Amino acid sequence: MNWDDIRIFLAVHRAGTLRAAAKALGIDQTTVGRRLAGLEQTLSSRLFLRSTGGLALTTTGQQLVQKAEEMERMAVSFERQGEGSDPHPSGEVRVTTTDALAVDFVIPAIEQLRATHPEVRVILTNQYP
Repeated sequence: MNWDDIRIFLAVHRAGTLRAAAKALGIDQTTVGRRLAGLEQTLSSRLFLRSTGGLALTTTGQQLVQKAEEMERMAVSFERQGEGSDPHPSGEVRVTTTDALAVDFVIPAIEQLRATHPEVRVILTNQYP
C-alpha cells in the first residue's frame, strides 16, 4: 500500500465517480479504477458500493476515510515543513545591526515577529560602524 493509493481513495470519495476523481487528479480513469481495486485487494475489503449513479462508501470505507484524511493532513504538513513553508516557523535567527538601526527599525520588527511567531528565537548582535 502506498500514499498514492490512499490519495486516489480520497479523490474518489470526494468526487463520487472514477471519472471525476481521475479528472481532479489529472490521471486516466482506468488508472484510478485499477489503483482503487488494488487498494481494496490489499485491504481485503470493499471500500465503495458501485451503482449507475456513482460510488458510495461501504461501512469499512466510512471508517477508513477519516484515517485517510488524517494521513493527508500529516502528509501536507510534512511537505510544507520540508519546503520551509510550515505555518508555524521555529528556530533561531541571527541579526547583526548598528545601534541606530536597531532602535528605530530592527527591535520593533523583532517584537512584531515574536508576536506572530513565538517559536522563533532572535539573537541580536551589535556591530559598531
